[in-house]
Amino acid sequence: MVSAVCIVSCYFMKQAVGDSGSLSKIDGFLTEILYIDWLVTTPLLLIKIPVLLGLKEGKGRALLTKLVIADIIMITGGYISESSINLAGDFTQLSLRAYVISCIA
Repeated sequence: MVSAVCIVSCYFMKQAVGDSGSLSKIDGFLTEILYIDWLVTTPLLLIKIPVLLGLKEGKGRALLTKLVIADIIMITGGYISESSINLAGDFTQLSLRAYVISCIA
């Protein structure tokens, strides 16, 4: 499942870059596709951690819940941080705050 989602998102990102791959011909990198991919694939990968650790139902579910919440906060904060950089390429107050929250998560 994770591989299928990655294949689809990589296909759409490749379409944004084009066939040449030259930086001068890139219309714009679709940051949204990257973050949507992460929002789907990382929780799927996190499901495996309690299973691999051999945790029982209660402890495994609690660990998984904490990990998924931290993951969603981290990815959302990263997207807000990256998408709120101003046109000059400088960080705004919003982007710096979102970056710090993302790092803490």
